[in-house]
Amino acid sequence: MLLLFLCVAFLPIFTSALYAGTQMKLHVGHLIYSSVDASPKDIKITLSLWMEELGDHVGIPIESHFYSSIELLEEDFSKGELDYILVRPLDLVKSFELDEHIVGFSPSRDDANAYNTLVLLVRNDKAIVSIHGLKGKRLGIANVDEVGRLFIDVLLMEEGLPKHQEFFSKIVTEKRRSKRLLDLFFDKIDAAVVTRGTLDLAKEMNPQVGMSIEVLKEKRLQMSMASIFHKDTDPEIISRFDSAIMTLHEHERVRQILMLFKADRLKRFSKSDHDELKLFYDRYRQYEQERAHDSRSR
Repeated sequence: MLLLFLCVAFLPIFTSALYAGTQMKLHVGHLIYSSVDASPKDIKITLSLWMEELGDHVGIPIESHFYSSIELLEEDFSKGELDYILVRPLDLVKSFELDEHIVGFSPSRDDANAYNTLVLLVRNDKAIVSIHGLKGKRLGIANVDEVGRLFIDVLLMEEGLPKHQEFFSKIVTEKRRSKRLLDLFFDKIDAAVVTRGTLDLAKEMNPQVGMSIEVLKEKRLQMSMASIFHKDTDPEIISRFDSAIMTLHEHERVRQILMLFKADRLKRFSKSDHDELKLFYDRYRQYEQERAHDSRSR
């Protein structure tokens, strides 16, 4: 949702001369995630207004296509019916072939690595020294944190343990990662999945957090939304789009909105940022296949 907001909200800053004279229509695919804090109807209305404004500013018709299924979006993108899509990182590595030539964008900041690193936290007064010690405990995880759920499941499955829904006695879902960390600090849950950036900020604000909470497991996995162009999109359009994106943060309006999302700029898409997440997801699928095979063999 972040990349979707950034791209459609910021692009009107481009001059109308950017695509002057072109007759091309840009088809943009939006995946409507049911977990975001807005109704699909409201999201579509808002995006339609942004798209209309964007088309007026860049001098090119832009047509939005809304999807409730990643499969349908992927199908239209593969057929070339969409020029540009915005999706979450796990959907990207699950459904799309990525190579070094893909052009796109993602939000960034100076400490981006910390916010693209997941940590499994426990209280240090519980004497939990391995993931086995969390059996039957309470886990805090964000209701929209698909990568976090993948992270905890792979940690469990590589130890031969059930996935998190079966392993923990209670799953406490929160919208904000900071809330999960607070719940752990006040002993309302026994473990939490947050980003390293969330933990570092909490320790800076309250040193007692660092004295009562410790990291059990840690993994660098891409968490930021991503947007990519179709490989057959007009190279001139992509080039001009790229030039404009790289200077967006120089505009005061953009800086203010970026701050709301804890980012300070957009950066070019990099396949290497997503390689580890792809490997992690492939490992998850391997464990799933092995378990299905063992189940059939019994």
